[in-house]
Amino acid sequence: VGGEVASAAVIAALAGADPGAGGGAEAADARAALARNRPDPGRPLEVLARVGGFDIALLAGAALGAAAIDVPVVLDDHATAAAALVAAALAPSARDYVLASQAGSIPVQKLALSALELEIEPLIAAGVSRGEGTGAALALPALDAASALLRER
Repeated sequence: VGGEVASAAVIAALAGADPGAGGGAEAADARAALARNRPDPGRPLEVLARVGGFDIALLAGAALGAAAIDVPVVLDDHATAAAALVAAALAPSARDYVLASQAGSIPVQKLALSALELEIEPLIAAGVSRGEGTGAALALPALDAASALLRER
């Protein structure tokens, strides 16, 4: 509980957008957090420290580590999208290692996917609510199958 607000604030700050774009119950609280803490969008660690959370920080570190060893990361919902934005702000090449499993459960996630400049649509369009890894768990078998097909060529 409350993760949506921190994620929305981080995404809005790093994407340079209003956290209320598209609506969402978390928008007012995210706006308040941004107004009160005034993070500098040009300093991603400051954004993370002022309006993010430990979960987003941990996930951003995992995304950076994965990119450093050429391992792709499957985003699931708001926290992973916020973390990917932090990672990409710190190391722009990290953006090349992320893909979205689903569109997410909060409207501001679309801002994150757009800011990450993902060239493909999310893999799953099942209306999964509250990520919790569900979209990624559904997408991984499809990615494994695609990878196996490419290796057989």
